[in-house]
Amino acid sequence: MLNKKFKQALKIIHKKLKENNIKWALIGSVNICLQGIDVKPNDLDIVVELKDLEKVKEIFSDYNPPNINELKPLSKLDTKKSELKFEIDKIEIQIIGEAEKRLYVKDLLNNKLVKIKIGNAKIPCFSLKTEAETYLELNRINRVKLIKEFLDSQKI
Repeated sequence: MLNKKFKQALKIIHKKLKENNIKWALIGSVNICLQGIDVKPNDLDIVVELKDLEKVKEIFSDYNPPNINELKPLSKLDTKKSELKFEIDKIEIQIIGEAEKRLYVKDLLNNKLVKIKIGNAKIPCFSLKTEAETYLELNRINRVKLIKEFLDSQKI
């Protein structure tokens, strides 16, 4: 179960990005937690198109985000990406901008998303299948196993 501070941060992010027409989606532990997997998130991870990252920095200027940093590839198939980190009510937010139309951004642009309702906000999330595929590519086998076990348990 996601705690109140994470939910409030998500509502703020949803409102600001929706008002500015930024396509985005939730990834990582908060995403899989919202979809029913029992994990305790440490931060909130979001993906946007790389071209939108500078605008996102402006949108969240009230939270004093530092400079945008280029990220090192996490796998041989990884694309160019950068990140923006800041906090909302002591919740660390990491917004990743991906350059090429593969992995997350490909599905983001094709609206292959699941919407999870938090209050009145419909939070765009990547499917558990997409998360498992990405974790596999990043060699995070424990996460892949966790997601597959959860999906198998849902097929009862």
